[in-house]
Amino acid sequence: MGEILNPREILEIAVSVEENGEQLYLGLEKKARKEEVKQMWCFLKEQEKVHRIVFMDLIEETDEIAAEFGSGDYHAYLKVIAADYIITRDLMEKKLDAVFNSDLEAVEFAISMEKESILTYSALCRALKPQKQALVDKIIAEEQLHLVRLHAMRSALKKGA
Repeated sequence: MGEILNPREILEIAVSVEENGEQLYLGLEKKARKEEVKQMWCFLKEQEKVHRIVFMDLIEETDEIAAEFGSGDYHAYLKVIAADYIITRDLMEKKLDAVFNSDLEAVEFAISMEKESILTYSALCRALKPQKQALVDKIIAEEQLHLVRLHAMRSALKKGA
């Protein structure tokens, strides 16, 4: 089955997700055409910063927070999530250098990135002891709100187009 990811590695992936998200939103903020879109990118950028710090703090506590789990299907699932994340990270880095044709195109890309974050963090949650899962659950809930906010912006941009 190959190498199994441990909770520390999963948390490091989460830190990387947030770092990349922060850079993505910073880049989108600079390129936004409409002020309300620019403000949304700024808000999301700051949220990613907060989430990154939470995950970095969890890394420091890895020995205390990691749940005991054996090999099996769940580890195969974690490997798929990690592999998908690597592909997504590379795509995000390319998109940072690209020019979006519109704010709408940028919002649609951000929606896909938020979905990937939610999926990654949902997988992470199972690798933590129940008392620490609440921290990650809170971040998942915030990412879900980001997704709702992005969908609302997408709808507004479509109406205005």
